[in-house]
Amino acid sequence: MADLVWIHEDALRATHPLFGAASNGARAVFIWDNARFDADFIGGKRQLFIYQTLAEMDVDIIAGQTA
Repeated sequence: MADLVWIHEDALRATHPLFGAASNGARAVFIWDNARFDADFIGGKRQLFIYQTLAEMDVDIIAGQTA
């Protein structure tokens, strides 16, 4: 069974240690939670940066609630 790596805003680089801890074949996932972005005052420019970075990292982006 492959690991699942749940990416967060502080791990937006392929060299982050959590990738080294995951097994080969692990899937990386980011939950795109608009309500949390709004609650944390994450603006449009930062959201665009997050999206572009995730797109370059081969991460699955899933829209939904992180809770």
